Parts: sequence; structure tokens; C-alpha cells
Amino acid sequence: MKQRILFTLALSALLTFGPGQIEAKPGKGKISAEKGSSSAGGSSKKKSKKVGSETIRYEVRSGDTVGSIATEHGVRVSDIVRWNNLASADKIHIGQMLKLRTVSGGSSSRSSSSRKDRKVTIVVRKGDSLSKIAKTNGVTIKDLMKWNRALRKSPDQLRVGQKIAIWVDAPEVQSGSVGTSNKGRLSNGEQLPKGNGYYRRKPHNEYGTNLTISHIMTVMAKYDAKFKKAPRFAIGDISSEKGGKLKPHKSHQSGRDVDIGYVDSNGKDLQSFEKMNADTLDVEKNWYVIKEFVDTGDVEYIFVDYKLQKLLYDYAKKKGVKSSYLSRVFQYPNGKNNRRGVIRHARGHNDHMHIRFTCPKNDDKCR
Repeated sequence: MKQRILFTLALSALLTFGPGQIEAKPGKGKISAEKGSSSAGGSSKKKSKKVGSETIRYEVRSGDTVGSIATEHGVRVSDIVRWNNLASADKIHIGQMLKLRTVSGGSSSRSSSSRKDRKVTIVVRKGDSLSKIAKTNGVTIKDLMKWNRALRKSPDQLRVGQKIAIWVDAPEVQSGSVGTSNKGRLSNGEQLPKGNGYYRRKPHNEYGTNLTISHIMTVMAKYDAKFKKAPRFAIGDISSEKGGKLKPHKSHQSGRDVDIGYVDSNGKDLQSFEKMNADTLDVEKNWYVIKEFVDTGDVEYIFVDYKLQKLLYDYAKKKGVKSSYLSRVFQYPNGKNNRRGVIRHARGHNDHMHIRFTCPKNDDKCR
């Protein structure tokens, strides 16, 4: 089948995609409802009954694609993939039972959900094409052209270093940060997905608030777009899935803290957090990322070793950053015990930075 549908894997297991939309082979299909809800019989796949937010089971039949099933039931392709742990949106078969979460009144999940799409910027690299970019990022070529005016003018003339905006699904259910970073928990935590500019050290300990995850993804995507062939940042612990105590940390309990390893000057990914000094720290790249986080306006603190603060401060000053900005952001040069600035000293932070985000807006249980 020539029609191609690529999908966005809704940020919980981001960007595992198949090459195209493939129809299921001939057979019979049916829809049933779980937990006592009504079922639609036989092979009439067009007559499923949507009941509140209950789950129905849909049996794949001849001619079905994940895209057509999603359209029929008012949900996203990415939702179906996520609900059923599908490895790819184009790998379904006749007789396969799919779980579908219905929406009251038949409205789509996009219109009824509080989720908002996220903008991510990618950079064109040697060998890229629109089809390759679309497949890698779980969108369609049509989507790329809709989001990027330059592509509509000359879709066949990509250039290395060109920036392309894509939009990915934000979470379906809003997260909740309860209590404080040192005594709290996390509800509906969002797991950091795979993404550009970073790699995950411990995915099972990388759950955070939607705000935390959004900023990590956005800043790292900007970093990846700006620095070609740059090493990736190592993302360490954020919180466990439900928050609470996470050894060996005192904080990291409510989805608002993240440890990020520094990148060094050798240009290669580091496999662990490595202690930095004036000879090894890539000041330019680390300062770029730290400044991007600060400029979100949603950072409470960034804990950085005082000696490394000096390197970052001197570099920023040399690059013409205003003194008023540096005075507001840095603890340096006022002493490591001074209680001013967003960037502050904390023992044990010469191999990684620790970012603490503010409470998300309208999260009244966050302290």
C-alpha cells in the first residue's frame, strides 16, 4: 500500500518507528468491550460503541491499519502504539487484539485531552532526507512541510545544518509534584524518552514532572541543533516512577530534580559522570546548556562546583554577557557559602550539574 503513515511515540518510549503503513491480511475482525461494557459483534468494525473512558478490545481485520483504527475511534496512532506496547505502527496482523481507550461522546483524544504538543528543533545532517527525518522522528513528510515554511518552497534542497521544527505529543495525563524535593512524591510522572543531544543512564529513575521533562528535551534539542557532532550529555537520576526516597539522594523525590553529567573537551560521549577541571571541561558547551536552562525562567537552582563556576563565569563575561545577568545568576565570585544566585556550589558536583526546577504552575500540592 503506497500510503505512508508514520507515528509519534508519545514521549514515554519515544521514536521507535516502522517504515510505512501496512494493511493487515484478509480475515475477520470484531470489537468487544472490557469490564462489562457492551460489545459490537461479528465483523462490523465500523460500529464499535464508545462508552465513557472505558477500554474496548478491537480485533484487527482485513484492510486495517493502525492509522485507520485511530481515525475511526478518535484516538492517536501514538496512543494505540503506547497502549499496546507495539514495536512499530506498521506491524499488526489479522486477529490481533488491540486495547483502545474510548472517549465519551466520540470526541478525539486530542480535543478532549489537556495535553499540549511540544516543539523540538532538529538539525539536518549529511545524508538526511525528508523521508528519513520524518521516519526517525515519527511524523509525516506532510507534517514537516506544514511546520516549516522553507520546506514548502524547496523540499528537495535540504542543506547540512538546516534547522527543522517538529512537534511531538505531550503527555495525556498531567503530572503532579507533591511536597518538596526532599520530602515528597510524584503522581503521573512522565518518563524521559530518548531524544537528541543526550542519553539516559538509568531510564527507570528518570521520571519527572511534565515541566521538567519538557525543559530537558527542549534544551537538549537546541544544544544538538547548535553544535554539530557534539558529545551527548548524560542524563542521570530525576525521580523514581512514583517519587519518594531515591538512594543515594536526599532530594529527587518529587520529579523536579535532574542530574546531568558535564561534557568534556575530548568531544566524545562519557560513559559515566567524570570529574572536571580547567583542562577537561568544555566550557562553551556546558555554559550554553546551563544558560538555556536558566533562561527558561523555571529553574530554582543549578548546583555546580565552585571552581567550575569560575570557569563558566569567566567564559560568559569574556563573551560579553552583561554583568547584571551574571550577578543575578552566579553565586561566584561571592564565596561558596553565599546564598545568592541560581548557580550555587554544592559538594560533590564537580562531575555533574544538579538542576532543580520550580513548581509547575497550578500544581497546588507542590512546595
